[in-house]
Amino acid sequence: MGKAEGRRGKARYNYVLGLAVFLCVFSLVAGTARAARFVDNGDGTVTDTQTGLMWQQADDGVLRNWDEAVAYCESLVLPSPGGHSDWRAPRIDELETIINYATFNPAGFDPPSYGPFSTRSYPYWSSSTAAFHADYAWFIDFDEGIVETDAKFHPYYVRCVRGGPFWPFDPSTDFQTPAGKPDVVLDTWWGYMWQKGDSGEGKNWADANTYCNTLPLDGGGWRLPEIEALATIVDYTHYNPALSNIFDPRRSNLYWSGTDVNAPEVAWGVYFEGGYVYGYYKTRDLYVRCVRGGPGSLVPLTLNKLGSGTGRVTSDPTRIDCGTSCPSQTANFAQLTQLTLIAQADAGSSFIGWSGGGCSGTGPCQLTMETDPVTVTARFQRQAAVPTFSQWGLIIFAILTAASAVSVIRRRQRS
Repeated sequence: MGKAEGRRGKARYNYVLGLAVFLCVFSLVAGTARAARFVDNGDGTVTDTQTGLMWQQADDGVLRNWDEAVAYCESLVLPSPGGHSDWRAPRIDELETIINYATFNPAGFDPPSYGPFSTRSYPYWSSSTAAFHADYAWFIDFDEGIVETDAKFHPYYVRCVRGGPFWPFDPSTDFQTPAGKPDVVLDTWWGYMWQKGDSGEGKNWADANTYCNTLPLDGGGWRLPEIEALATIVDYTHYNPALSNIFDPRRSNLYWSGTDVNAPEVAWGVYFEGGYVYGYYKTRDLYVRCVRGGPGSLVPLTLNKLGSGTGRVTSDPTRIDCGTSCPSQTANFAQLTQLTLIAQADAGSSFIGWSGGGCSGTGPCQLTMETDPVTVTARFQRQAAVPTFSQWGLIIFAILTAASAVSVIRRRQRS
């Protein structure tokens, strides 16, 4: 079945040595681009410029059960001594962002061609408990990139992360149905636009590609999703199916990706019963959900705060959260995202209105992201000080005292 096909994939394809060498050489150009995404900080940490997460560059070589792995990350100080102390075990969807499906053994962003990590061809724990049982958790086998669950007592490696989480674990909060487009689903975070329905029946991999490439829905331009894209719609907070109810139908079935498993006869797929990622022979019939767009179609929105007062501006979907000490913030949204900005003044200040982005007045700023960057300004004004009750008493006392003094002076002048 799928799990076995994925786990035995590398061994089965070792005989295709020439093909593997070709794939490695062919991927050097793409590898250079991927390497530029990751910044080696020179202190045992790596920053991912795409997600904003900072990663432990190499694990410490110790196998741990799940509880021990979580505790290890929470106690980690890196660089040591005196470095960051806010490390944690990564969520499964975060750990998936550093799988390199262009290679295997290991499927990591490692030197010399892909990036600065040091990855073992072995399972790594995530912090995510399985939705179907509290004694199981998600892990990734970085030999090939399989995403699976296992009992928490098993010993695996862990690579810690800090920063974030920058996106919700339940992707449903970032999904929208764009205005006038009832048959598509927009992922406002990653920029993908998805077919709301699916193929309605299983198809082999070649037919799946044809189905997406010729799908006329909403003007066409669809493709079979890359495995990295397909993984973004898995909802690990639910089980059977692990998929948002914005999609229709919701099936606990196998779905094709357009990504090969380092050999021409096998491609990656996602089993939406739980969100498992395995390799499957392309002759099998799997369901299809097509995609278009992606991170390259994101559009920046810049929020500026001006005026003598202070306040906080937040957004829905969540990206912008600009508080008292924040003068401006920029966040990316998918094209067609229906966005709401909300301003709340601090004590002693008042919100006096919006400008830019087609917004005005003091109510919520509602706009739809198009193709061009957007700048919105929120203005806050400091309120004039209002005397307290005791201050009013002092003022009245001073007035009465002055009036009494004037009266005394006038009486003396008359006399």
